[in-house]
Amino acid sequence: MDAQAIRDKIRALETLADPNRTTTPEHERAAANRMLDRFRKLLTETAPGGFADRRWYGGKYADTRNLRLTDIAKLIRAEVKLSRKIAKMTAAPGAVKVADPIGDAPASIKVSVRTQGYAGGGSINVRLSGIPDEWGWTEGPEDGCTNPRYRRVATPELKAFARAIKDVMNAYNYDGSDVMTDYFDVRFYGHVSADEGLILA
Repeated sequence: MDAQAIRDKIRALETLADPNRTTTPEHERAAANRMLDRFRKLLTETAPGGFADRRWYGGKYADTRNLRLTDIAKLIRAEVKLSRKIAKMTAAPGAVKVADPIGDAPASIKVSVRTQGYAGGGSINVRLSGIPDEWGWTEGPEDGCTNPRYRRVATPELKAFARAIKDVMNAYNYDGSDVMTDYFDVRFYGHVSADEGLILA
């Protein structure tokens, strides 16, 4: 099967899998989603000289591919809020606590999720504010700096928190960019930053 035939099948399956398509029975929608995974993988294995889809797809991309960025931002807000709420629930006596970078972060931290649209795409950006100094910041060498210049840097806990939120964002995204050739192909751009403007993830 050539690459064009695979792409045609993917388009047809995406239509069947569309959660807003009321004429697709649930068992067919589930089957279409399973087949999509297989055909997307097959497309990446296309023989040299043919088109290969080199994009990675987040786990929630297929179910949300027709949503607007503002809707995706709402889902991200809800997921972060739920993670923090669940973490407050008391574990059973003697139970081993499972580390949760989002749930374990101080309650004082505010998570703001905003969207921005522009010609040719858009972005979802998360801004963290109210980060306690003693938890989120320390003195250390600047990342990627060859000179031993020390300044205020994020602690491992704050970096883990930011990465976990970025993982939530990426679940709705896809990316087939190639920085070596300045080729950019994403559903949306995005980052997690502190109030000071420092990008954390």
